Amino acid sequence: MKRVCVAVALSVGCTPSSAARAPEPEPEPAIPSAVDDATAQASAAPQDGIPIELDVPLISGESEALANLRGKVVVLMLSSSDRPGWSGFRSHFEARLGQVGRDRLVVVAVANDADPEHLKAEWDRDPPPFLLGWDPDGALALRLGVAALPAVFVLDPEGKARGNLASVDTEALATVDGWVDAALPSG
Repeated sequence: MKRVCVAVALSVGCTPSSAARAPEPEPEPAIPSAVDDATAQASAAPQDGIPIELDVPLISGESEALANLRGKVVVLMLSSSDRPGWSGFRSHFEARLGQVGRDRLVVVAVANDADPEHLKAEWDRDPPPFLLGWDPDGALALRLGVAALPAVFVLDPEGKARGNLASVDTEALATVDGWVDAALPSG
């Protein structure tokens, strides 16, 4: 009988001495629970040939589905307003929108600033022709697989990622412009 009990204990992963041990505590999650909720949904991380399906949380409290922007090239930038490159990105793409047109290109800037008041004041004083997102928890960045900010994605008119990079310096913006030009619908 003792052999049967030991065999049963071994088959379920226990040993006679492990039953007396206290269970090990669960490790703490590495990310906040608000982000855990976002990752419970289907992953939106860019994959070859698959449109990115997610909603961008806007500073207004509403959201914009990337699917609503189909038919246009989308430049999606995630950063914070106090990081190097925020102003340069803004200036660059304000000019770029003037060249290409808002009927063919949409720029979405998503800030992860903890306090939106400075961001709102800047945007209200001098609003660029962008969609302004606000993601203080970093849930959108996590869903996109972003490890560091800033991060820029270019989506073609079908919503598929043409490329992404983790910089907004001059060289990176030239690369982004190349992806935009290649993805622009003719006309």
